[in-house]
Amino acid sequence: MKPGKLTIEQLKKIVFPYTGIRRPEVLVHAAIGEDCAVLDLKDQLCVISTDPITGASKDNGYLGVHVACNDVIASGGKPLGILVTLLLKEETTEEDIRRIIEGTNNACKELGIEIIGGHTEIISSVKESILSLTALGTKDRKYLENQVAIEEGDEIILTKGGAIEGTSILYSDFEEIFEGKVEDKLIKEGQNMLSWLSVLKEGVIAMEHGAKVMHDVTEGGVLGGVYEIADNTGLGVELHEENIYFHPATRALLNVFPDLELLRLISSGSLLIVAKKNNEIRKKLKEAGIESFSIGSFTKDMSRLLHRANGEVIDIAEPKSDELWSIIDKLKER
Repeated sequence: MKPGKLTIEQLKKIVFPYTGIRRPEVLVHAAIGEDCAVLDLKDQLCVISTDPITGASKDNGYLGVHVACNDVIASGGKPLGILVTLLLKEETTEEDIRRIIEGTNNACKELGIEIIGGHTEIISSVKESILSLTALGTKDRKYLENQVAIEEGDEIILTKGGAIEGTSILYSDFEEIFEGKVEDKLIKEGQNMLSWLSVLKEGVIAMEHGAKVMHDVTEGGVLGGVYEIADNTGLGVELHEENIYFHPATRALLNVFPDLELLRLISSGSLLIVAKKNNEIRKKLKEAGIESFSIGSFTKDMSRLLHRANGEVIDIAEPKSDELWSIIDKLKER
């Protein structure tokens, strides 16, 4: 396609039919000639988060909406709208754009939110297409005013398990690498973990039943997510590897990449929840059909320790590059 913004005809054909669910808070919707959306949030707080999608290609539109909205949810907010920016290389086709936009539309419908604006342009200097999404949501003032600090002994809960997003991306984008080395059934289950990406349901339950802090597990995996929470507390943390669940499809990634550290593999779809001991969160999650795992607690000293399943105890290091990037680099070398 030629460099420049999409034509009005192209926008009407492959973008504007796919704007999710119309929300009553949106007074001015996405449209030709409208530069800004206008929202009426009444007495609610506005929560905003932005994320690029860089490690996935096949389902990047769908994945991007959930990743951006999960941050809003983890802050105690409820997403209502999203802005989508697509900066596309010249080799992009209308079908490529349609695939991305349909993915964002499907995710928005699942969440009950609206695409309230964005920008789509072909750029000659772009080598790989870039998708960036900004999610907006509302948050009740009481959750900000009543926020309680993390204390020694507080429990760390993980929903669903680890490495969800990384598992889905690897099996979806590089399926041929696993054929003959991983059971077909597990490959399909790994690809279907894409449907686990939203943390909306568990986020609402956790906020209503005493969550102090929530954090969406993105790049850096479970260890990275816990480290980031601990870094803001002035406390230490102890995790127990044997309590951290990984789906069999995730563990099967080790058949092909035996050195892969699953605890540091990107995991949107997993929610870390911190709450007082003896809370009701796991019980309520179970009643809603959501698996959760008590994986550790906060300690008085500043040490950050992982108790390995083999009995070894190691320091949890500051998160660096996600394991997904190491895998992608190895695949490029083949």
